[in-house]
Amino acid sequence: HSRNLYTIETNEKEFRAQLSGSLRYQTLDPQDAPVVGDYVKLRKDPDEIAIIEAVLPRMNLFARREVYGSHLLQAMASNLDTLFVTVAVNRDFSVRRIERYFVAATAFGVPVAVILTKMDLVESISPFLDEVRNVAAGMPVLAVSSTDRLGLEALNPFRGPERTIAFVGSSGVGKSTLINALLGSDV
Repeated sequence: HSRNLYTIETNEKEFRAQLSGSLRYQTLDPQDAPVVGDYVKLRKDPDEIAIIEAVLPRMNLFARREVYGSHLLQAMASNLDTLFVTVAVNRDFSVRRIERYFVAATAFGVPVAVILTKMDLVESISPFLDEVRNVAAGMPVLAVSSTDRLGLEALNPFRGPERTIAFVGSSGVGKSTLINALLGSDV
């Protein structure tokens, strides 16, 4: 979503769309607007921008509180098969932050897993894995090094053409590097 336009991806191609007038005015709660992962009903004219007529029912919705202490929620992604909480082990490692993501994801009915990144930068990954597993309540905990491509195969059961996954975490933890490694190219 950028300004009033949305990027829509189908099996055939990617194109731009905008909300229909009625959907725009009926969407009083920002959470009801389309987000990444949504399936939508479209009206398509080959010579014009497509029109989003409806957001189809969601399996789940991951959201966070809007900025500046607002009580409103900002929708982030929907219909997720797995939300990966991405945490670097070389700096800014916080089990409490991981717990907050667990609580938020669970509250929205979103399956969650943890990916510990940059494992090539620590002498041993075991203490980090143990600490996270102690609070993970059986949720998957994986460790990877995107630059060395270590541990990436552990994500295979979570991904594929019929799966929707998302990555959250602090800036600099390696989300983009991990996604690029999984896709096999810099996007």
